[in-house]
Amino acid sequence: LGRALYHAIQFPDAIKNLQAAADKDHASALATLANWFSLPRAGLTRNDEKAFKLRLRAAELGHSRAMQAVAENYWQGIGTQKDRGKAISWNRKAFEINLKRAVAGDTQAMRSVSSYYEYPLGKAIDEQKAFEWFRRAADLGDPDAMESLFNAYFFGEGVPEDKSKGRFWRQRRFERLNELAASGDPIALYD
Repeated sequence: LGRALYHAIQFPDAIKNLQAAADKDHASALATLANWFSLPRAGLTRNDEKAFKLRLRAAELGHSRAMQAVAENYWQGIGTQKDRGKAISWNRKAFEINLKRAVAGDTQAMRSVSSYYEYPLGKAIDEQKAFEWFRRAADLGDPDAMESLFNAYFFGEGVPEDKSKGRFWRQRRFERLNELAASGDPIALYD
């Protein structure tokens, strides 16, 4: 309800509902509030320390995107002290969760695994592995992964540059978004 109220531009009610869910340790509510304090949104004042505490609690509850964000916070020292060891540890936990989900066919997790290889903390970049996971997600119809393949081929990131293949994936993304929009998918309407 909190996110729906946010999208309806009813910010005080959105914050109240999200805070109520966060108070009950709802990991996604904690992560969303953290993002709102980081950006800031919904009329909130930016507060990196509060955002970090909310995000850390969501991560402790197993929220993999919050784990990735906590890793970045530790890596950059945003809202907390820099701690590269903790950053790498949280990043690894998120990777392990996302890898299990990706192997099971979750395209969002596949994109997260790709990002782990594309933007690793404390490790060498592996563009080929990133590309492989983006390709798996794209083959399952994920429009964001299709956009990543467009970039990979068009700009030669992890694969030999091939503008024709890049344009193919851009067109395929457009077609997939139209399919999803026709079915009423709100994300497709947004993209």
